Amino acid sequence: MNEDDPSLLDDTRKLMADMDEAYVEFVVATDQISNSLRDAVVCLTRETSGAEPRDFLPNTPLSLEDAACLPIFGGRLCGDPTFNRQGNVSAKVLRDAINDGHLGHVGLNRKNRKVTLELIEQWIASCQEQPNLRISSGSSQNTTRLQASSSRTATGQSSTSRSSRALDAALSIVTKLRKSGSNTK
Repeated sequence: MNEDDPSLLDDTRKLMADMDEAYVEFVVATDQISNSLRDAVVCLTRETSGAEPRDFLPNTPLSLEDAACLPIFGGRLCGDPTFNRQGNVSAKVLRDAINDGHLGHVGLNRKNRKVTLELIEQWIASCQEQPNLRISSGSSQNTTRLQASSSRTATGQSSTSRSSRALDAALSIVTKLRKSGSNTK
């Protein structure tokens, strides 16, 4: 074999080109694997830190504090409670709904009551089925129904004028109590 043989040079060039191509494919593949591993580490770090939203079944018992953070209320419920964000409903609202018998709960004693997403969805559905209509006390139900969004009462007074009168009455009571308290000293 002669080193100057053109077929040998062509074969060597093809072999070098194949090796270069294999090297580029190797580098691209290792970069993809490296990026995937980096993404997995970031995801696992966030998940183990508790910053990721928590998954649960519709019948998973949740504390009232956790339930107030559900996405159905506009909140965020995470693995770590320090990352939770309360929604539009507080645990007190849920507790009051349970005490009033409107919201079902899991648990026998008053201290450890829990609710499920399923029970909350039923509660919300029952609230939506009953429209909140105010009825004048001075007339029959059929004649005077006002929409809940109306700012006027059946007597024609606006809710702001009622509020200001209630505030004036409360301030008057406080003033009288202060005067009577200073007289007893």
